[in-house]
Amino acid sequence: MSPIIFQTALYAALALCALGLLWRISSWFRVRIGPDARDVTVSQRVAALFRGAASALFSRRVFQVLGAFFLDVLLQRRLYANEKLRWLGHLLVMAGFTLLLLMHALAAVVTEKLFQGYQPTLAPYLFLRNLFGVMVLVGVALLLFGKWRRRTGLPQARRPIDAAFVALLGFVLVTGFLLEADKFASPRVFYRMSEQFIGSTNSAELKPLRALWASEFGVAFDDLKEAIDPAVMEKGRALHRDACSSCHARPASAFVSYPLAQLLAPVMGLLDAGRTDAWLLYLHVFACFLGLATLPFTLFFHVVTAPISLLLNGAAPKREFSTAARATRRALALDACVRCGICDLRCSVAPLARYFGNPGLL
Repeated sequence: MSPIIFQTALYAALALCALGLLWRISSWFRVRIGPDARDVTVSQRVAALFRGAASALFSRRVFQVLGAFFLDVLLQRRLYANEKLRWLGHLLVMAGFTLLLLMHALAAVVTEKLFQGYQPTLAPYLFLRNLFGVMVLVGVALLLFGKWRRRTGLPQARRPIDAAFVALLGFVLVTGFLLEADKFASPRVFYRMSEQFIGSTNSAELKPLRALWASEFGVAFDDLKEAIDPAVMEKGRALHRDACSSCHARPASAFVSYPLAQLLAPVMGLLDAGRTDAWLLYLHVFACFLGLATLPFTLFFHVVTAPISLLLNGAAPKREFSTAARATRRALALDACVRCGICDLRCSVAPLARYFGNPGLL
């Protein structure tokens, strides 16, 4: 991928995300909910926020905030107490996505600094990347199943962009698995690496190495379908140790991508001719950038708002909020709510809302 295209798209996505975050956060101080909030100015609400933050951080309440961070934000004890299946799904999504972000997307600034000799094609990183991706997919499936199982009989207020964001998340993961599988099986990728690290793309010269990679690494060479002489394999193994082993381990530990690579092997010639590795990379990267740019405008903005809301709850009981702070707290709560419907199961108004078919009552 062209560095210019990559950097331009990245900065555009970051700019849109930052502007969206600023707009959504500013609404916490602009939106007025309740008659007591009508006479509270924006400056009063901002001042109340800073006073409350200072009083919490520089007092004994800091321990309450830390407790809320670990128990409510990280371990999500409130969701666990109400809906254990969705709690497990949410925990898998949160942990898997965070670890993918740190270990894969930000590998150059995080993983490489923490683990000397890191290469994404070495063990255990091949396995871990697949594991984290599967965690997210399983988590999303559990959340959808839990929501279906505990449906309240009332339609939930959803916007098309929220469903599109879930589909985009799935698209990012699927294209990531397919891109890795294509790289495992692609002769074109093999020759590109051999030219870079060995200085040759001659099929005859590279026959021992090609034989090893066809047998143990899953590369789908069209001319290596028959049994290979063990002596040739040994030469390939020696060449692999000298030129490749420091960066490449056998990909069998990639328990999703490697089986996919074996499925793609029969049509790898057509895929290479169509430059599949290039357009899969563009699809994967630009889907990530699109998700970053649109995050503030979907219900997934709760990854920002829900932790802040939970920390505010831990900092002070609701009765201790001033009028100005309470006005901001209510506006924040609107963004923190993901319309999951769990509270509807125990709401005293829910039977009336179902009788009238009016979810607005909730």
